[in-house]
Amino acid sequence: MTAWFLQYIKNGFFIASLAVFSTIAVVPAAQADEIELAMKSMKSAYRGAMSSTTIEEFAQYAQKLQSSADAARKHYYDDSPVIYREGMERLQKNIADVNQAVRSSDLVSAKAALERMDEARRHYHYVLDEND
Repeated sequence: MTAWFLQYIKNGFFIASLAVFSTIAVVPAAQADEIELAMKSMKSAYRGAMSSTTIEEFAQYAQKLQSSADAARKHYYDDSPVIYREGMERLQKNIADVNQAVRSSDLVSAKAALERMDEARRHYHYVLDEND
């Protein structure tokens, strides 16, 4: 083979490798951005729900909270995947408690369940910060 062809293959391989490694580096950052967006949406839904004065208004925010939690649960947290998954499971249990209170039209219980969810959020954010 000629020298220019070997150089072409080397350069092509280098460029292909660079593209693959760049993609690998971008995926975790994109995942982190998606998780952050979902968490911000949950925070907004939490605030709206806690300021609700009717169960109907609360239910709308609870639905937004569920959607945002579903989005967050789809992602992988590289730094502490086991703890993140555990937190997502606890979040889902707390949301189930919120939804049960909504079905019972009990605004006081729904807000209490949401407060327990916020306590879990604080716990898991603390644990995840400790493990980073």
